[in-house]
Amino acid sequence: MNMLLFLSALLSALTGAISSVRAVEAPAQQVAAGQQAAAVAEQVVTLVTARPTQGLPTLAALAAMGEARGLVLASAEPIFAGRRRE
Repeated sequence: MNMLLFLSALLSALTGAISSVRAVEAPAQQVAAGQQAAAVAEQVVTLVTARPTQGLPTLAALAAMGEARGLVLASAEPIFAGRRRE
């Protein structure tokens, strides 16, 4: 009886080791998805390279930026006016 169990375990160990050596075949859906992803990535690369580049600002434009004032926000009522007084 012990010899039968030993041979069974040996056979299952060998068949498990042999079956794991085979190459895994990818399903057709995964292959199609991989091809589609590669096509999209190629299209994105061409779109990124097709964008125009912005030139550097001139000295006159840089000097004019220093003179520009920022947006001044004035509140309609003072901050403390909305609080409840007791």
